[in-house]
This record gives sequence, structure tokens and C-alpha cells, in this order.
Amino acid sequence: MLRFFIHPTLQIPFYIFMGIFGLLMIVRPSTNPKKRMYEALLLTLVRKKSTYCAIDRDQE
Repeated sequence: MLRFFIHPTLQIPFYIFMGIFGLLMIVRPSTNPKKRMYEALLLTLVRKKSTYCAIDRDQE
């Protein structure tokens, strides 16, 4: 779908980069093992910035 926006000499490196990026997005981060990386990023982007939420480090 994006090949029309990418210069022909950069298409193969772009596909390699997007493949690696896609794999990294489905990995579970060590800071939040219950969520996938894309879920953690989405939650970060859509959260209310004016609301404070305490993090209890003792609770597992």
C-alpha cells in the first residue's frame, strides 16, 4: 500500500524495517508483561494527561 510513497531504491530496506518494526510491536515489554507493545503504546497515547494514577511497586 505504501510502495507508491517510497523511492524504488529504498523499497527493500523499507520492507525489512517495517517487518522488524512489526515484530517488535507484538513483543511483550518487560515493564508491562501483561500487554503487548502496541497495546502499551496505545494506552500511553490515549490516557488522560491531567489524571494522576499512582503505581504501587509492591503489588504484583
